[in-house]
Amino acid sequence: MDGGVARELPTAADLAALYPKWYPRLARYFSACGCHEALCHELAQESFVQALRGLDGFRGGAQLSTWLWAIGHRVLLAEKRRRRPLDRVADVDAVEDLIFAESPHLSLVGDCVRRGFARFAAAHPERAQAVFLAYVAGWAHAELAELLGRSERATTVYLSECRVKLQPFLEDCNGC
Repeated sequence: MDGGVARELPTAADLAALYPKWYPRLARYFSACGCHEALCHELAQESFVQALRGLDGFRGGAQLSTWLWAIGHRVLLAEKRRRRPLDRVADVDAVEDLIFAESPHLSLVGDCVRRGFARFAAAHPERAQAVFLAYVAGWAHAELAELLGRSERATTVYLSECRVKLQPFLEDCNGC
């Protein structure tokens, strides 16, 4: 208890309320990490299942959505350890949500960036998660810092280091 006020623990209904917003975010993250479309949905579902099973263990040290995201990341890491590399090849037909779809040139760049990010995610899963959350999902540095267990300043430095590590994976895309 803090100052005599009991903090209510989340319920299954609280987790269900996150589903419409966070299921698509998790699926997009898995896609950006190189998973094909069906696997993205499978992993997003598994993230919610594990969160539901572990709800009694949630102690409120973070937001429920941050805790769910951490579970999703662990689900992805477990899947990447379990699967053979050829099973993780991104589904090239699942590019319909790319912003660049109207231009053949920009579509090539988008495909190159997706493949490069997928390679980056395979080599540096934690860094890929941070980059995705900050620059694709639009998380605030404070929210990301909470997930990473760092200060906001340390998170800013970490993101800068992540971008440096990502750059070599995207160098091939400059010629597209």
